[in-house]
Amino acid sequence: MNIELRLFLKNQFLELRQTILTALTVIVLILILVTIVLYSDNVQRQKDINSRQALIFQTRQLEFTYSELVKSLAEVAVVRSDKELRQLLASQGITPTVAPAPKPDAGNAAKPATSPAKPDAAAPPKPASNGDKAPSATPGTDAARKN
Repeated sequence: MNIELRLFLKNQFLELRQTILTALTVIVLILILVTIVLYSDNVQRQKDINSRQALIFQTRQLEFTYSELVKSLAEVAVVRSDKELRQLLASQGITPTVAPAPKPDAGNAAKPATSPAKPDAAAPPKPASNGDKAPSATPGTDAARKN
């Protein structure tokens, strides 16, 4: 009987081992499938992000051109008093305004326009007067002068 019990226990152990290995195999396959799904989702999200990033980059490149175009349209709308163009700009939230023209002064009409006098930053500093003690450029010079 001892041999029969050993064979029975051995068969039970083999069946249990096979069941455990089969369960582990199924779990590994499920994890592989989850990894594949997550990978494909990640790739799709990266494509979406890259396309949005490209759009943002292109928009920044064209931003200057668009602003110049809008400025030109507003200028034309003001100069030509184009009501339709003003309405088009207003529909986009842009309100062109006219800057008041500077009025020429009758007394200053003959004078050319000049800017106010500014002190020259590159001019050398004025020398100190006799009563002021000028700082010494080299150490020990004051002592040499006193002797």
